[in-house]
Amino acid sequence: MLSFGVPWVMGVAVAAALVIAALHLLSVRQPPTLWLPTARFVEAGDARAVARRPRPNDLLLLALRIAALLLAGAALAGARCHAGGPGGVHLVVADSTFRADSAVWWPAIAAGTRNAPGDRSSEVATDDVMQVVWSAGVRTDPGAALVTAQREASRIAASDAAVERIALTVVLPAQVRSTRGWQAWRAAWPGDVRVIPHEHPSARDAALADSSAGRMRFAVAVRSSLEDDPVTAAFADVRTARPVVIERDSLPETMVSQGDTIVVHWPRVGAPRGWHPRTPADSAGGVAAMEVALIAPFVRAYRHEADSTQREHPLVWWTDGEVAAVERTTDGRCTRAVYLPVTAGSDQLQGAAAAGLRTALTAPCGTTLVSTEGLGDSSMARPAAADQFRRAGSVSTRSEPWWLTPLLLVAALSLLVVEQVMRRREVSA
Repeated sequence: MLSFGVPWVMGVAVAAALVIAALHLLSVRQPPTLWLPTARFVEAGDARAVARRPRPNDLLLLALRIAALLLAGAALAGARCHAGGPGGVHLVVADSTFRADSAVWWPAIAAGTRNAPGDRSSEVATDDVMQVVWSAGVRTDPGAALVTAQREASRIAASDAAVERIALTVVLPAQVRSTRGWQAWRAAWPGDVRVIPHEHPSARDAALADSSAGRMRFAVAVRSSLEDDPVTAAFADVRTARPVVIERDSLPETMVSQGDTIVVHWPRVGAPRGWHPRTPADSAGGVAAMEVALIAPFVRAYRHEADSTQREHPLVWWTDGEVAAVERTTDGRCTRAVYLPVTAGSDQLQGAAAAGLRTALTAPCGTTLVSTEGLGDSSMARPAAADQFRRAGSVSTRSEPWWLTPLLLVAALSLLVVEQVMRRREVSA
């Protein structure tokens, strides 16, 4: 199969060859002049002229010129000669931590099923070549899988012109830290995305499973010197699987969780370590946690700045994307820091709108996860056209194999030399 890295260059060469052929056919050769010594021997009769039918001449020279031009155009256009490849590629992206468990979920994809092995409710009838790509960070946000898929699809489309479609399947854990990246990158993939859920058990997931299974034995303790503290009222009826202490008054920043106790730094005045004064103060329309938004007017006098010496990840965000609460891990133990100014006596933290905030701050450390259910499109996902990735990505213009361009140029020069030799013979004759 023959293709070109820069097709328009080959198009220009073909157009130039057509122009040369047209000019060659329009050219007229001056006939030789014949002199008659006398006209006495001309017989009397009607004067008639013989019209000659125009006939192309020097067709071999024309063929040599056109062939040389086309060969040179193919060389400059990056000609690629390869066997007919697969019409489609089935791209499978999974988290790097799933590599050891690939024997568990790979049969489900190879058999064309959408769900766990053994559930053959949806068959995918396709002969596309499957390719597995490992991506880091999918457990944090599945959007990392879409970024990896975009990069790999651009590479495949640019390296193999025979690929016409690219289907995408993403193997996701049942729960991840956030799906914000997925929502942001989903529109960038031009086709459907098929999702296969795969549960990868770990210690923090097991802890979250314990809390969701109803093993709630502890009440949240709020330490505050304010009698009508809104935080005390909001967490009065919350039960957790691990002891949780919310410190509202000033306390040493070196205080960390003891044993299974989770310590949440939520000062009533000022901000915890990691927040710096904002000049001037501004306002935000709410906060979001566990994909539940609490819409209310908040005045922000501090802003969070990440500390490179701390292992921390966000738990709660302001509606403009800034961080409102983080979880910090030190020597296997964790604390949480919150900056959320709430007016005394307010009921902003009560009700369903604040459920995500309460869950994020009281869940076992490392288990503030959200479900990935419903992220996929369909079991028979519509593949994306490979041309869309060729336009978006950088396409290689080199010939394949690499020696094809020099060979075409040598052939073009050889034909031009042959043409010059033939012309000289005609002149000498």
